[in-house]
Amino acid sequence: GVARPDSQDSSDESGVVDAATEVSAAELTSMLSAPVKDLLLKSIALNSTAFEGEVDGEQTFIGSKTETALLLLARAHLGMGPVSLERDNATTLQIIPFDSGRKCMGIVVQLPTGGARLYVKGASEILLAKCTRTLSDPSTDDSVTTLSAQDGKTITELIETYASRSLR
Repeated sequence: GVARPDSQDSSDESGVVDAATEVSAAELTSMLSAPVKDLLLKSIALNSTAFEGEVDGEQTFIGSKTETALLLLARAHLGMGPVSLERDNATTLQIIPFDSGRKCMGIVVQLPTGGARLYVKGASEILLAKCTRTLSDPSTDDSVTTLSAQDGKTITELIETYASRSLR
């Protein structure tokens, strides 16, 4: 797949948008604190096999539709520069390739503080089942709290809603 910055997602044929529950990427990212934006940017840029290239004379991202869409989001709304620069500036400790049995992929990187962080992406319902913590208030900082049963249920319902609209 090739991603173009001006392409529109037409997966919702009806064109109906529920303004009460949906926000644009610009609105969402504007609500995030700087540490959460950085966390999201690094997760997108580092945990991806897509790359920058030229197609039909245009610079774009080349790879899966999901990965190229995420990289476009990071560039447009999270301030990402060249993805190669993001990757060059990270110390990769381990790469966990996508596995159809696990339904996820990941990358472990060295943190400036000396610790390590695993960035993982994959089947949302499987990853959610493994989660025990969530961001406390993404608009404030990147601190975490215990993921409550109710929050897990709410996220599961959201995943199911997106899946029913082919948006996950």
